Amino acid sequence: MRSSHSGQVYIPHDLALLFTILIVSSIVVASVTWLYLSPRPVEEFFALGVLGENMMAEHYYPGDDPRISPGDMVRWHVTLYNHMGSAQYVAVRAKLLNQTTPPPDDMNHTSSSVPFFKEIAHVLVDNETWVFPFYWSVENVSWSGGSARITALNLNNITITQGLSTTARGGYSFRMVLELWVYGNETAGFQFGWTSGEEMRSAWVQIWFNLTVPTAST
Repeated sequence: MRSSHSGQVYIPHDLALLFTILIVSSIVVASVTWLYLSPRPVEEFFALGVLGENMMAEHYYPGDDPRISPGDMVRWHVTLYNHMGSAQYVAVRAKLLNQTTPPPDDMNHTSSSVPFFKEIAHVLVDNETWVFPFYWSVENVSWSGGSARITALNLNNITITQGLSTTARGGYSFRMVLELWVYGNETAGFQFGWTSGEEMRSAWVQIWFNLTVPTAST
């Protein structure tokens, strides 16, 4: 190096460029290292779904006809994926609704007020998909004033009579609703929905069907 006439230190152009490159390179390396070592935020969610008889999104009813009669076996497969970043204790609650019964509220994340007739619980590890059969048929129906009430269901070879109070005019527009409930340590019990970051989320599915009974009085 040599001094200029003004007394300032003179740095050759190529050396100054080298210093600039070294500084920029150090910043880039430090940024990449920080991004690599820092934990990335994980989007926490569950994915609930229902597949048909052949494990596809089709053939939900015998003959693809949502009009069923007592004794007709409906074969569904419920799927639930855990992407919460940890193991989760969950339950799927099945409810029978009609056309006017309020379903779960997506805005306020509240469940349907109808009692569930079946709860199926399971522990899901992170990144696991749980698939279980949901094979059901109507066993018994009572008719009154032209409305049908399903009084007995067969679910996975088990007869269920509790939690079935829904009626439908003419047997039309019943719907099977499946809600996801998650065990919370704070409440020491299952709650509808879960917290992802600072947001509340929930998951549920519904499938409609009509009940046909040839001897029904209208």
